[in-house]
Amino acid sequence: FDVTVSELLDVGPEFGPATLGALQVMAKEKTLLLRLLNHFTDTLNNSDPGTDKRPNKLVLSATIALGHLFTISDSSIALVVKKYFPQLFGTFLLRIGTTVEGLSAQQTSGAFMNFLHASQNNSMAIALEGSQMSKVTAASYDEVITQLTALFCRHHESKREFLFNFIHPFLARPFDGHRVATATTLAQLVASGQRSPWIANLEVTVAESLLKYSEDPLAAVRKQCVRGLGHLLAQRQARVLPGQKSDVGEEPLALEQILPTICKCLNDSDNSVQLEAVLGTVRCARRCSGVSRAA
Repeated sequence: FDVTVSELLDVGPEFGPATLGALQVMAKEKTLLLRLLNHFTDTLNNSDPGTDKRPNKLVLSATIALGHLFTISDSSIALVVKKYFPQLFGTFLLRIGTTVEGLSAQQTSGAFMNFLHASQNNSMAIALEGSQMSKVTAASYDEVITQLTALFCRHHESKREFLFNFIHPFLARPFDGHRVATATTLAQLVASGQRSPWIANLEVTVAESLLKYSEDPLAAVRKQCVRGLGHLLAQRQARVLPGQKSDVGEEPLALEQILPTICKCLNDSDNSVQLEAVLGTVRCARRCSGVSRAA
């Protein structure tokens, strides 16, 4: 099976009608559908995406093939997409993180839209139409991931922990795009706790990860880690009245290190990281001020 699918992917990324027809026939076999999805997502999540000048052809092919699966009208596909929605959503966030500008971005955008329609998330698809997703640039792709994760948190509050559990390990990956996508997703998942708390039992784990990668060589990763730390600190401060200690007793070391780390990033070599550190301290001050007035 794996050899057959690999040979099909080797034909791409410009698939002809015969190849697409073969994929469609295989996808309608229930015993093969999950294996197809696993093969494509494994290729996307665990292959070197390549560079701007030399993108990995196999990853491009898997992106298009996965998107094609989601255009097939079959009840089995709908059920599988619904069941594994957070994991597939996370896969596309990672793919956007490794997508280069131009045609690659358009292909990823098209596949992602097919996925949203197949999972009956039409309102999310409508919200994304005309967005920046198909116009991803090196300077903006982390903010595109922010927008997508915010939509996920708004429409699928109960599935946020599933998305976290799937994407969190990718923060340690060697591929820059994976780390950017993961740090950005974590920051937005934390931010969503302002409207609907969910992260209490994972707070220390998230803090430790964001602290560790706030020193990443890539500025976009540092920026998003600082953003997440700022949201985390502000939300904790808002739960504690002035003059009181944390409601969980003695603070874990990781949580005590958040504010010093944000302040340290005020002197980061990259302006975007500096700005995020400023916003983090201001956000925290406003939350503390709000709690103080309420008290």
